[in-house]
Amino acid sequence: MVQFCGSSMWLCELITHYKMISSIGLIFDVVGASLIFVYGIPDKIDREGHTHIITTDINKAEIEKAKRYDLCSRAGSFLLILGFLLQLSGNCF
Repeated sequence: MVQFCGSSMWLCELITHYKMISSIGLIFDVVGASLIFVYGIPDKIDREGHTHIITTDINKAEIEKAKRYDLCSRAGSFLLILGFLLQLSGNCF
């Protein structure tokens, strides 16, 4: 429960604080959704590094690309969840 401490300035600072938390959460959501949109579920990446031509060669660049896609996809999911939690905490109080 919010109590007035003799000044309405305290209440304004508190409301601004929670709006800022909600705004930061929204920014995390936008960044996370963008990462998921770009790096989401990579369809055409061979996770074992094999080329699409039938050979026994392993393409190390394809392995690194898969690792980068996995990292960015997980980071996007984390930021999206963190953003929703920050927005929820900013709006519930």
